[in-house]
Amino acid sequence: MSIMWDVQAVLLIIAAIAAGLKLIIDAFYTGKKLTIIETNQATNQALNTIKLDTIHEATNGGMSDLKKQLEAARLEISELKKAGLIFLFALLIPASLSAQSTAIDPDLAWHNGQKVADIISYATTGTAIGIDIFHAARSDNPKRALARIGIKDGSIIGISELVKAVIHRTRPDKSDNKSFYSEHTALSFSCAGKCLYFGVSTAYLRTAANKHFLTDVLVGAGVGLGMNAVMEKVK
Repeated sequence: MSIMWDVQAVLLIIAAIAAGLKLIIDAFYTGKKLTIIETNQATNQALNTIKLDTIHEATNGGMSDLKKQLEAARLEISELKKAGLIFLFALLIPASLSAQSTAIDPDLAWHNGQKVADIISYATTGTAIGIDIFHAARSDNPKRALARIGIKDGSIIGISELVKAVIHRTRPDKSDNKSFYSEHTALSFSCAGKCLYFGVSTAYLRTAANKHFLTDVLVGAGVGLGMNAVMEKVK
């Protein structure tokens, strides 16, 4: 496999993840928009029953515009569903094509102390999650904030395990075929600015422990940051 194709494959993976996250955010806000439009439509239909000429004339124009907006919103949601399926294929196809080590994956493993790096990476991941929980517990609405962390981290783990099961990329140390992508890195980066240092440390330590390739931790970081961005939008 050529270096140029390796670069293209990794870029496609990152672009697919970014596109998918944008679709999630767009779908969420489109759904809210659709609810508002339908509510406005029901209100105007109620007003239309009032037998006053001035209200009747004003409502007719408003109802026509609302119907157009409602139809456009429904069409947009339909397109988002189709785009979501394309996103899944766009993520899995290039990932499977680059399922083994690529030319852009340098050897970052420690020649001595790989076990130590592995243990420390678990500590940095746990610390990042702990910091996230600490900030959530001190927020204005702790229960909601903690629930969002549960949903976020649960989604990251679920998506990661699904991708690992499909891709079957062998780890650098040959211990198993769950290398792509780095779940530890995704979890560490998902708390974003609050503990970015631990995210970067985890990513490096996972490669130092010879458990992941560079492309594994890069995609993991992207997934973590992206999931955090989605949860920040969904209040």
